Amino acid sequence: MQTFYTETKAIQQELEMLRVTIYEQEIRFREYELQLKEQQESLEFLVQQVKEIPTFYSSQAAEITEQIPAHLPAWSLVAAKMVWQQFDSDHDGILTRDELSQLKDHLRKNHENIDEILAAIEGSTEHLTAQHLLSFQIGEKEKWQRYCWELEERLHEAMHSSYVKERDLWRTKDAKKEESRKSMLMYIAAQKGKRHYRMRYERPAETAVFPRVTAPKAGKQEGPGAIMKLEGGGD
Repeated sequence: MQTFYTETKAIQQELEMLRVTIYEQEIRFREYELQLKEQQESLEFLVQQVKEIPTFYSSQAAEITEQIPAHLPAWSLVAAKMVWQQFDSDHDGILTRDELSQLKDHLRKNHENIDEILAAIEGSTEHLTAQHLLSFQIGEKEKWQRYCWELEERLHEAMHSSYVKERDLWRTKDAKKEESRKSMLMYIAAQKGKRHYRMRYERPAETAVFPRVTAPKAGKQEGPGAIMKLEGGGD
């Protein structure tokens, strides 16, 4: 019984820790989902703005259109909202370092991490084009998608482990109940055996019987020294 109690206590503690882990991961997963939703809206806005570039620069419409991938992702995790035409002052379809700095200053008002977002692009190329920006958006989307998949996988593993531990806990409890039931049956059988032994092999104590003095029969004369007849108990 002590072993069952120890195992049950250990499984309960481990199950409680797993439940806390699952709760924390569910919170993180919901936060990631909110970020995904926000960045989806950001990318949709960006894609819409980039697609509108040819309408502003008709002379370079064909060249700019070729820079835009045919199959863009529906959403991304890059927190940058690009209003391209406001900063391409020379209308050449690219952003120089000065124009990129103006863009970053503008985006910094709404996005605190804009330096981290555009750092890779700024360091890898002299000029920022629509192709560079969209490729970076796609890469960021894929990276965060992998994060979400990994988190979802860990959440699934934790939930499965919690299910297994809870199942083991119930099995341990059932085994404990079965052991208690067997112990009770053995105790009852032992008590019955004791009663049967006493009833069969132990004799009841005999009750003491005192002798009774009977009077002499009528008509028979006996001397005063006659011995009185003693009879046993019972009439």
